[in-house]
Amino acid sequence: MKLDINCVRDLMLYIESDIQDFSQYSDISEMKEKLDHDEKAIVYTCQKLIEAGYITGIVELSDLSESYICQVHSITFSGHEYLDKIRNKTIFDRVEKAVEENGGSVSFQLFGSLCEKALDILLNKYLG
Repeated sequence: MKLDINCVRDLMLYIESDIQDFSQYSDISEMKEKLDHDEKAIVYTCQKLIEAGYITGIVELSDLSESYICQVHSITFSGHEYLDKIRNKTIFDRVEKAVEENGGSVSFQLFGSLCEKALDILLNKYLG
């Protein structure tokens, strides 16, 4: 399965805004209601963000059904740093378009670096 960078951004923004402390968590049913992504994409994205150390939580197959249990507790410090790179929607969309027009695929880390570089260029223009 392909990691959808739009799902990454949407999920991380959702976690940042909707989960206020470690005693709270968001499960897959809540995420499906608020995000414009299917359950499969959300579960896969959660798995990969946990593996990368960007969020804390669990993803496992339910013993009682064929569905997944996906509980997200928080964004880690590294996750906040990455989210800050991809937060600006205008820059995110421009980088995504540039990547699509020039080969269509880059690594997760490179995408974040490209967004960070684009923001740096924009701020340098603004600040003179």
